Amino acid sequence: MTSLELLDLLGEIPTEYIVAAHSDPPILHRRFPRNRILLIAAVIASLLALTACGYTVFRLYQNSGPMLEAAFGENGHAHVDSTIVTEDKGEYGTAEWATPESHRVPLNKALADTLVAPYLCAVGETYEYGGYTLTVEAYTYDEATHAGLVYYSLQNPQGVSGYEAAPTGEVQWPQGDVITFGHIRCRSHLVPELTTETKLTCIGYFYHFIHEKEPGTPMPQTQLYVKLNILQIPGPMAPDGWFAHKNEPDHPVPWEIPDAVDFPGSVLPLTGFAGSLSPIAHAEFSEGKIILSPYSLRYAKDFCESETGKVGIGFQSIKLIFNDGTQYVVMDDQVANYTVNAGEGDPSSNGGTTVCFNRVVDPKDAAVIVLDGKPYTMQAGN
Repeated sequence: MTSLELLDLLGEIPTEYIVAAHSDPPILHRRFPRNRILLIAAVIASLLALTACGYTVFRLYQNSGPMLEAAFGENGHAHVDSTIVTEDKGEYGTAEWATPESHRVPLNKALADTLVAPYLCAVGETYEYGGYTLTVEAYTYDEATHAGLVYYSLQNPQGVSGYEAAPTGEVQWPQGDVITFGHIRCRSHLVPELTTETKLTCIGYFYHFIHEKEPGTPMPQTQLYVKLNILQIPGPMAPDGWFAHKNEPDHPVPWEIPDAVDFPGSVLPLTGFAGSLSPIAHAEFSEGKIILSPYSLRYAKDFCESETGKVGIGFQSIKLIFNDGTQYVVMDDQVANYTVNAGEGDPSSNGGTTVCFNRVVDPKDAAVIVLDGKPYTMQAGN
């Protein structure tokens, strides 16, 4: 192999080195000691490994503190009381129900720095459209539980408006989402300390669902989309007439988006995420039917149906009991200490439900998981 061939193989080498490689000196037949040959081989292997790692798109997010605090700290919403909601049902009268309480705890920095921070991938991409600037700072993804986090902000010097924040901090856009998340289900929570009239900062908790291309043929999506929705923002890419008529019932939408029009934003890989790193810490319960990670839990659809005797209904209560006797009530009929609880309509055995936590836990320290009152112990060998 010539120097030129080696440099081309490694990729991203300064131009002057590649030019110099065109003029390789004559080959001198010389014996090198065996240990030197092994050292050279090891260096080349390391360089190739680093080059390969570059293509996994994983760059460690250095400013992890604010993201971890937003995701797993109190985040301005330490306690949200239960409230009575009244809904007008028209001719059927009104309906009332109580919303569950929600509790957040101070960030366990030691656990977060050890179990989550090493898997935060820096993105740092910025997109502009119609006066809005979307910045995707970082994300992470756990392939075992199909759960992830994405940290982003939306800015506009004229003000960011049109959204509402629930008491828990969850952000919603009643008139239509300005941020879209393709191929995932994401629930974004406002970060109060980093949000102003002109800037909205959010931590998004998402789960990657299995999409069926054809009935009975699961097709996992492999990318996370975080994009500006040009349909909701007046700008040069929006066709004439859309914003004048879209909310008027007498004027149906007069156009469709051409295939060539793409929303500005990040497209981030999920499959093979952080492939060069050691796997995120997990613990398996009930023969692998329940998987626990530092920030999420996933249980299999067939397991849930077998245990509950019900189809299409997940577990209604989840509690973690740790080795020291402390407990984390994730959810029950009075408490909702989670951010996402979502299942899949996939009929295959891979179907399941993902629950994202609002705090960090150590999977190896969980002694028992209690689902609908029934305890399940950790699988041997974890």
